Amino acid sequence: MMKLIFSYNKDNNFFGKLTDLLDAVKYFSNIKLKLGLGSSNYEEIIPFTNVAYTDDYVVGIQPYNTSSESLSSFKDSQSTDYRNYNVIFLYYSGMKFGVFRSGQNSEPHNSTLSKNDYKYYNWFEENLDAKFRYNSIKDKNDTEKIKKLIEGIKQGYNLKIKFSLNGVNYILTPTIEYFNFDNNPNSLSVKTHPIIDISEIEKNKRYLLKECFFNINGDVSILQSKEYFLSKSSNFFLKLVNFFFRKLKINLQLIKKNIVKNEKFLNQDIEWYLY
Repeated sequence: MMKLIFSYNKDNNFFGKLTDLLDAVKYFSNIKLKLGLGSSNYEEIIPFTNVAYTDDYVVGIQPYNTSSESLSSFKDSQSTDYRNYNVIFLYYSGMKFGVFRSGQNSEPHNSTLSKNDYKYYNWFEENLDAKFRYNSIKDKNDTEKIKKLIEGIKQGYNLKIKFSLNGVNYILTPTIEYFNFDNNPNSLSVKTHPIIDISEIEKNKRYLLKECFFNINGDVSILQSKEYFLSKSSNFFLKLVNFFFRKLKINLQLIKKNIVKNEKFLNQDIEWYLY
């Protein structure tokens, strides 16, 4: 059952503490965010596939969305001219909201990261029933624990992975789990849903899409496949030019070629959590 653990609004009225939310995230709880908008009773509830955190903030990450149609046009059966983007959403505990867009050919489009107009943020947690935990450093040579982790996944238990990148912690959800490669029954690797590198945002104002590949021995491969660029909404001339180019179906961002990079980190401290 979900329970409210942290809430606040634009007038800085609080229920609970940020540390309550941080504790829930650290212990692998499922996190959802309920948002209220304006003076109406309209609300949204958002579950998070991935979560990032430090001691100062929590960021909910929602990958693999599209923005092909607005809620109002869908609800009222109106015709729509919305374009079909790939979108990743970020929701900060400080009421900051990010929308990172790319086209169907993976080219980046103008994106945004700013304070939003929501009336309140209500953070909920669902405490998960931990079945098993494995640590890639402490348990690396524990064959029985490795077998138990692999058997648990094969029996249908869900998995979350926790690791740190440049001072930011992440709780990630797998997309694919791999077993028995090289005829090794104790082999296990996992791909996870993509993230925006939060440390790059905070330190360098860069907006980089990364995907992680984990091995049970603690090795991590991180692929940087895209860099987003924030829109400059204050520049009226640029907005006007972009409008006409969009009408011509020309994307100015195509000149900003994505450079694919790969990083590899060995023997990392990674938590594997079955529930």
